[in-house]
Order: sequence, then structure tokens, then C-alpha cells
Amino acid sequence: MSLYMTDTANNTQNLPLGQKVQNFRKRAGISQLELETLIDAAPGSISRIENGKVNPNKETLLQIIKVLKLKDREAIDLMEVLPLHPTEEEIAAARAEAKPLLDNPDVLGYLIDENGTVHDVSAGFRKVLNISPEGFTRILGKPLLEVVIDPSYGLAQYLDFERTKRTLAIEMVRIWNEAPDLKFESEAVLNSQLFKEVMEITKTITEADVFSVQNKKAYFNLNGQKIRMDYSREKLKHNGRFEIIEYHNPTPYE
Repeated sequence: MSLYMTDTANNTQNLPLGQKVQNFRKRAGISQLELETLIDAAPGSISRIENGKVNPNKETLLQIIKVLKLKDREAIDLMEVLPLHPTEEEIAAARAEAKPLLDNPDVLGYLIDENGTVHDVSAGFRKVLNISPEGFTRILGKPLLEVVIDPSYGLAQYLDFERTKRTLAIEMVRIWNEAPDLKFESEAVLNSQLFKEVMEITKTITEADVFSVQNKKAYFNLNGQKIRMDYSREKLKHNGRFEIIEYHNPTPYE
């Protein structure tokens, strides 16, 4: 009897994530191209997932589960093998994909993964925030909220926290939605008054708040001038566990 005519969840229990996706896809009688079209993924992305070259993000995996009409136990089996953190190979591929944009001196942004970990910062942002080569190296691989809140990173001085606390709370809720088991380990962050205030605000954040464009604003104090900037998020086309956060439309405020 064919593997795809039996209980696939039991037969694939110890297989890698990519192999499981392939088995479920073949059982459904769908080609890689058809699956990519149905979940609006980039060409070749399913091949890279099935070959273990990249891991899908949570959102992509949920779309795959929906399209392939997996049973509850099969969906749980698939989600449980999704690695919490991207591999070094995935990080390198994401940085290579984002490089043309982040090398642009006019771009103010950074590259993060679905857990809110920083993997690159644009040349423009490094200049505006006076991030030294040593400081840049220290930031890589650290949670964004830790980098922002912990004064030892040197970035806290550029943020108007009184106006940005709610934005930080929204970002924290968004990250927890993606990685509910993620915890902060920095004592400087956990013991800070700002972190405690942000934690209180998270209790009031709704799903609508997380997805509202109006809430995507940050307030900076740059060279003595108060600047508000909107920010946008864009997932990488070929490395869906990563996204670019880009700041734009600088506007003075009082």
C-alpha cells in the first residue's frame, strides 16, 4: 500500500519538516508550483522547504496546513517540528537577500526574524544612530526590544519612550503571537521600569491594534530634533521567516 494512502501523520513522525510537507503535498495530489500558487509563495519556495534549505515561517506553515486540508493531529505534528530559531544558513540567505536594500544609505531600517531578533541594520540607520562597528556586531542576534530598552546598547538615548511605549507593547504582543515561548533574559531589561510599564500596556493591546497601520509610529530625538517616523514591515520574498522594518516619512513634532 502506498504511504500516501495510510495514516501519514504516523508514518512521518520522525521525518524532517521539509519531508513531512512533501509527503502531505503528494498525498493531496498537488504539485510544488500549484501549492506555491495557492499560498501565494515565491517560485521555488516549496522546493527549498522540502529540501530543507529553508524553514517556513508560522504563517506560511498555517497556509500549507489549510490548503492541504490536514487533520488536527497532522497539523500539530507539522507545527511541532518548526524550529524556534532560524539556522545560520537561513540567516545568511536572508542577509544576502536584504543586502541591496540595507546597503542603500537612504534606507532607515533593519532585518529581523519572526522572533523579533535583529540580524542586520541598514547603513543609513547605523549612521543616523551613530552605531559603531563594534556596536553593530553586538546588536546582531539580540532581541530587538532588548536592544532598544537596554541603555548599554546606546540606542535608548535616541527614542522618546513616553510616546513610544505603546508601540513597544504592540510589537511585544506581535512577537508573542509568533513565538509564544520566547522570553527575555536580559536583567537590565527585565528590571527596568520601562519594561514593566510596557508589560502593563500589553494587557490592553487588541488584535486590531497589532494590525493597525495607524499604530506603526516611533518617536526619535535625533541631534536635538524631535522626529516622528512611520514604519512598515515587509517579509522577504525568498526567506519568509524574516522581514524588513523600514522607517519613513520623518515629521518634526513637539
